[in-house]
Amino acid sequence: MAGRKKLVKETSAGAVIFYKGGGRIYYLLLNYGNGYWGFSKGHIEKNENEKRAAIREIFEETGLKDLKFINGFKEKIRYYFTRKTKGEIVTILKEVIFFLAETKTKKVKISKEHLGFEWLEYKEALKRVTFENSKKVLKKAHSYLKIIEKRKLQEEHFKEKVLKVVKSISKGKVLSYKEVAKLAGSPNAFRAVGNILKNNKDPKVPCHRVIKSDGKIGGYNKGAALKKILLQKEGAIERRRNAQH
Repeated sequence: MAGRKKLVKETSAGAVIFYKGGGRIYYLLLNYGNGYWGFSKGHIEKNENEKRAAIREIFEETGLKDLKFINGFKEKIRYYFTRKTKGEIVTILKEVIFFLAETKTKKVKISKEHLGFEWLEYKEALKRVTFENSKKVLKKAHSYLKIIEKRKLQEEHFKEKVLKVVKSISKGKVLSYKEVAKLAGSPNAFRAVGNILKNNKDPKVPCHRVIKSDGKIGGYNKGAALKKILLQKEGAIERRRNAQH
């Protein structure tokens, strides 16, 4: 008597793991045997969310535990395969959720489930990954990292311009956050200006000379009270008020 067909859904979670070294990005691929190379992943257990499952499975399969998950990246793939259990032919609908995670640890301790591993640069990794749906995940992950890298460069360039503008503010003068943003080339990025100055540690940058557009002194990473004292000492607040009337 032919076995009855049964459909069962299973959900797994894992991650595209990467390592940066020498200005290059390397992706971790695991050898599952039978010529199959892919990413670390595993079944989501009861009362376990997707990310916790990914963290657990990655540790069990690779020994990696210093993962830094990249915000905003989450991809799903689906595929079917069959399994024979107790005379039944079971069709499995497998859904796998992949995150994107960075590790600083190049040493990998693979589990007994795998035959080996490799850290490969993007083009080589893309060739090595076995299945097309996993190749698509890798392509998306790599593109996402490139977008983040480009954004960071833009942010760093804007930061340099902001600090240069603020350094040019002479004693007794002030500029608003909006004025600094405009002079730095991004008129609408005044909130970013505030964050840059808040995190500035260079004493040569007179952050206290940047105030709000309405004349209020605004925040200061050494305290608003000290900012007020410094501006009063330099006579900047009074000059600003006089210039506005």
